[in-house]
Amino acid sequence: MALKLSSHFLVRRDGELLQFVPVQRRAWHAGASCWRGRSRCNDFSIGVELEGVEESAFEAAQYERLAPLVRALRVALP
Repeated sequence: MALKLSSHFLVRRDGELLQFVPVQRRAWHAGASCWRGRSRCNDFSIGVELEGVEESAFEAAQYERLAPLVRALRVALP
């Protein structure tokens, strides 16, 4: 079975921000999903992933990069 997996953004452990998919395009990050009564969340959401490992918390640099990204997305998108 071929899986479609992608996100719009990845925040690496050192705070580097990578963009894989333009925000106007669908990424395949939410899987079979439902939010506030709407299904197919990939159609209307932005996927942001933080690089991590189970045995360690996310890094401060990741949150420092994530906060302005979320603010910019909230301004740019409805």
